[in-house]
Amino acid sequence: MRSELGELLRAYLNLNDNDRDFFNQIINPSESNSITSVKPQKPADIKGLNCVIKLYFALQPEQAIEFERIIDSIDKPSIKSQVQEISTEPSIVFVPRSQYNTVECSIPLKGRQSKVVQIPSEVPKIERENAWAMTSGFQKDGDLYYVSIFTAAENALFLRNNFDARGRFIPRILVCTRSRDEQYPISKLGSLMGVSDYSQPFRLNPRYVAILDRIFYIKKEFHDFKGMDLWQELCNNGIFDIWDPVAPFHRLTGNFDLQKTGKKTVRRPQILLLRIFELDHPLVVKHRKTRTDLVIGGGNGTPLNLKRPIIPYNTNDRFYHGFKGKYTFSDIYNLIKNILLKFGQLDEEIINDTSQIDIPI
Repeated sequence: MRSELGELLRAYLNLNDNDRDFFNQIINPSESNSITSVKPQKPADIKGLNCVIKLYFALQPEQAIEFERIIDSIDKPSIKSQVQEISTEPSIVFVPRSQYNTVECSIPLKGRQSKVVQIPSEVPKIERENAWAMTSGFQKDGDLYYVSIFTAAENALFLRNNFDARGRFIPRILVCTRSRDEQYPISKLGSLMGVSDYSQPFRLNPRYVAILDRIFYIKKEFHDFKGMDLWQELCNNGIFDIWDPVAPFHRLTGNFDLQKTGKKTVRRPQILLLRIFELDHPLVVKHRKTRTDLVIGGGNGTPLNLKRPIIPYNTNDRFYHGFKGKYTFSDIYNLIKNILLKFGQLDEEIINDTSQIDIPI
C-alpha cells in the first residue's frame, strides 16, 4: 500500500508545474474552476500525466486523502527528500504536529454524563450554498427555511473519521469550497441567498459543526430510473430548495464521477440527515487547495461546548422560543420520511439520536 503511494508521488514530482496544475484540476475541478483561477496550458508530458492519473485512481480512498495532504502541506523539495521513505515507513505525518492540536468537544446528553469526543482534524469541504443554508437559512414565500441534509455515497469523504459511527456523536466542522462545480446547478431560489458569486470572498465562521442524526438509504436501481421524481419533491418543499433537482440526482447516480473519472462509483445512494450546532468558541482552521481543510487548534486545551442548535428538535425544545424558522428538526425528518414512504424507499439507520443532546441555556 505504501509503495503504491510512493510510486504515485515519484511520478507526480516528475511532472512540470503546469502538468501538476493540470492534474490537480482533474482530481479537484470545483477548486480549480473558479472565475479567478489561471487555467493550465496543454500538458507537455501526456504519457507521464496519464501515468499519474492511473496511479491516483487506483489508490484506496484513505491513500488518496493522504496523497492530497502530502502535496498540499509541504514544499516540493521536501517531498523529494522523503518519498523514498514512504515505501517502508508505516506512517508518516507530513503536516507537523506542532502546527495543530487535538480539539475536543463536550456533548451533553439527557440523563447521562457528557460525552467528550475529538473533533476530526481533516474536514471535507462542502458548497458554500449548503453551508450558508445550514447556518443562516434561505427565504421562500416569506418564510425562513434551513437545510439539514447532505447527499453522499458509501465511500464519501464526508463519512470518514467515524462520522457515521453509531453513538459516537462526532461533530464535524463546516468548511466551504472556494468555487462551485458548474455541473451542480443551484436553483433560482438558492441564488437569491447572495453567496454564489465565487469571485467574491466568503468565509464561514469556524464555529458551526454537524452531527449525523441518521442515514436514509435509497436503492440504486430506483434512484437511477425514478430518482429525479424523488428530488423534484425534496427540492420543492423547503428541504433542499436551494438546488436544482438535477444536482443531487446526478450526484447520487454517479454521473458526476463518470464525467471526472470515466466510471460511476456510487453503489449505495444516501441522504444524510444532519443536526447543525454552534460551538461556544471558534476553531482554528488551515485552509488548503485540496478537498479538505485542517482543524489546527481551538479551545486552549479544554473541550469546547455546544452553544445552541441552529434548528430546535421540536416545539418542546427549550431553544424553540425565538426560533424564526418554518420547520423544526422533527418537521424536516417527518417530511423526508413521508416522501420516501410515498416512493417505497424508506430505509433509515439512526446513527446518533440528537434528541438526546441536552444543551443548558
